[in-house]
Amino acid sequence: MLRFVSAFIILACFTADATACSIPVFRYALERWQPASFQVVIFHDQEISEKDRTVFSSALKPGGEVADKMPTTLAPWGINATVHQVDLRKPLTKDAQAIYDRLPPNITLPYVVVRDPSVVDTPALLWQGGLQKIDFQEIFTNKVRTQIASTLTRGNVAVLVVKPGPDAAENNRLRTLLNDTIPKLEKTIDLPMPSADGPQLLSAMPLYVGIEVVWLDDSTNKDLIFERNLLNLENDLDRHRGSIVFPIFGRGRALCALYGKDLEKSSEIESAIKFLCRACSCQVKELNPGIDLLIQHPWDEIFLINLGPAPREVRTEVFDNPLPKSNNRPEPSERPMPVLRPTGDVRPELRSAPENSEDAGILRAAARKPSPQPWWQKQRSLLISICSGLFLAAVGWLYFRR
Repeated sequence: MLRFVSAFIILACFTADATACSIPVFRYALERWQPASFQVVIFHDQEISEKDRTVFSSALKPGGEVADKMPTTLAPWGINATVHQVDLRKPLTKDAQAIYDRLPPNITLPYVVVRDPSVVDTPALLWQGGLQKIDFQEIFTNKVRTQIASTLTRGNVAVLVVKPGPDAAENNRLRTLLNDTIPKLEKTIDLPMPSADGPQLLSAMPLYVGIEVVWLDDSTNKDLIFERNLLNLENDLDRHRGSIVFPIFGRGRALCALYGKDLEKSSEIESAIKFLCRACSCQVKELNPGIDLLIQHPWDEIFLINLGPAPREVRTEVFDNPLPKSNNRPEPSERPMPVLRPTGDVRPELRSAPENSEDAGILRAAARKPSPQPWWQKQRSLLISICSGLFLAAVGWLYFRR
């Protein structure tokens, strides 16, 4: 009985929280889902020295001030990670012991480990090394991840990250498949109709269907830490030797891994993109598929975006000789000409949309009207409420019949 009640509570929460949401999943995730925090664990057997703090601070921001103590979070630098110090002179927690047991012998302290939080059963270590050798540019700010974050914050639905396999022919077939599939999806997928009910968009970016591809196939695009992070999506995914496609959306969240038969046809890629473009029916990030990735980026800058040229400053105009206030208004030819005099009240003009720019192309793509909703979507809230009532009645009937 408890399982049925729990299931109903979950269903009721979904009904109350998400029935009226008309924001696509990818946009809801970009605006509202905070990425999970990775763990930067520092093992030491004495207090962290000023020299070590200087190395750590310089790795975060070259030339920056050295803090009196180590930070506990890297969020101020746009990094989804927290810092944990483990003193080896004290008894270790179960988690700290599990990480320490995976380290090589005779490590030089302080020793730093970056752990992926998506793997629970065993510690997934993305990077490890001595604090004096730490390179945050390598760990957090690789070129590939910067490119992905910039693409997502332009309003695109997803970035398809491709980890190619050793078979060149297979990679070429996949490249052809993506080149044929993506333009069709961008033209044919309709986004949900906007609704005045439920959550609303928080940023000024237009909604449109845009998909880009990034290949991890050469020395300039190599990012071993990022690849390890992606391969944690599934158990034993690192053993697959063929090509793998990872749809990345939101604030750097990998939806799934597509490989093998998934890539023989376009249907699985199409299903993944359609899922991201549908109305967000479950607004709780942890109940949606996927894992968060380690990416340094100021995601909240999307709320500062204003498309179009900078507004001109225009001055309020006043009349030195205002029109008569009597009911016998003179004919237009008899009215005195107003004398315009600038005042100190400066007001910004409304911002106009750009005519010829990259943003203008985005606006034109976003101007395509989505198709009308069918009747059952318009009455979705009522239908879900009816189904919930029937479900509860059935559970009650089965329980009292026993």
